[in-house]
Parts: sequence; C-alpha cells; structure tokens
Amino acid sequence: MFSQFQEGKINFPPTYKYLPGTQDFETKKMRVPSWCDRILFRAPDEGLNQLFYTSVTKFVFSDHKPVTSLFEAKIRKTDPVAKQEVQKKILENLESLKDQVNPTAAFSDAKLHFKDLKYQEE
Repeated sequence: MFSQFQEGKINFPPTYKYLPGTQDFETKKMRVPSWCDRILFRAPDEGLNQLFYTSVTKFVFSDHKPVTSLFEAKIRKTDPVAKQEVQKKILENLESLKDQVNPTAAFSDAKLHFKDLKYQEE
C-alpha cells in the first residue's frame, strides 16, 4: 500500500501505549510498546531531504507521543509574483509578532522617584 513511500531512520523510543499524563508504558493490558505514529514521504526525484525525524517525548496528554520531522526541499520553478506575495505576508506577520514581544511601558503623570538608581555599574 505504501510501497512508493519512504520513512526516515527511527532513532527514538516507541510512540504508543503510554499511560496518559506520564512517561511510563501501559503494562496492565500486556500491549507491546510500538511505533504507531510515523511520517512517510515520497520524493520521486530525490528533491526532498529529511533533516531530522524524532518523537516529542515531553507531551504526556495522550497514550501516543507525537512525531515531528523537518525536510529540505529543492524547488525547480517558482512563480515570482506568488513568491513576492508570500514574502510580503511573512514580513507582515513578523512585524506584528515584533509588536507582541517588544516590552511596552506606560507612565501616568505621577512623579516617579528612583533612589540610588544605578545603570551598568559593577
């Protein structure tokens, strides 16, 4: 069924049958821990390179551990107009994120007194 697909080398612990809320495998039902969560990909022209493939062990909300992968893709042809639109949207999103992470301060008309304030002194 998936003979045209490939999977990266599995170098992570089994992803299934954990006790939810823990890092422990469920043992009462005698199920064998297994790799149920997988990422398969198809790269017929070798233009896709898997950079890493791993499970996210810190998540404990399920009896499964999610898996993640990062790919590098070679692009043969681009649409310059669409590329420019995507770049513009990315820059707009980054600009809005910048506003969210920059600290802000507001001062009232009240007086502020800083006693013995020092800056960049050892």
